[in-house]
Amino acid sequence: MRQLDLTGRLMNNTKWRELLSLTMQMGVQFEVAFTRDGQFHRAGLVSADALGPTAVADPGLNGGGPHEYDEILAIRVQRYIKNRNSLTGVSVLDEGRSIQYLGKLSAIGALPVEVCDEHIYVRGYATAEP
Repeated sequence: MRQLDLTGRLMNNTKWRELLSLTMQMGVQFEVAFTRDGQFHRAGLVSADALGPTAVADPGLNGGGPHEYDEILAIRVQRYIKNRNSLTGVSVLDEGRSIQYLGKLSAIGALPVEVCDEHIYVRGYATAEP
C-alpha cells in the first residue's frame, strides 16, 4: 500500500458535513479518495441522517463505513456532463451543473476547491505529492 505524505488538514468536520450535505441535496455524483490509499472510488449518495458530527454513518460513502471525516483525502466531481439533444443527436459538454455547484459551495465559506480540466476537487489535506 502506498503511503501518502499528508502535510496539513484543510477541512474540519463541520465543513465536510456541510459540503457532503450540499452534494447530496443537489444529487451531484462524486468520487471519494481516502487517506488510506489515495485512490478515487465512486461514492454513493447517503441520507442527511447519515452525516454525523464526526463521521458518515454506515453504509458510508462507498458502501463501507462508517467513515470519519478526517479519513477523507478528497472528493471530485465531474466538471462537464455530456448532454445529447434528442432531436438532433448532437452531444455537447454542459458545465451548467458544476457552475451551480461551485456557486453553492462558495456559500459554505472558504473551501480548498480546485477546478481542473475535467474535475472539481475539494481536498481534505495538503499533500507533498503533485
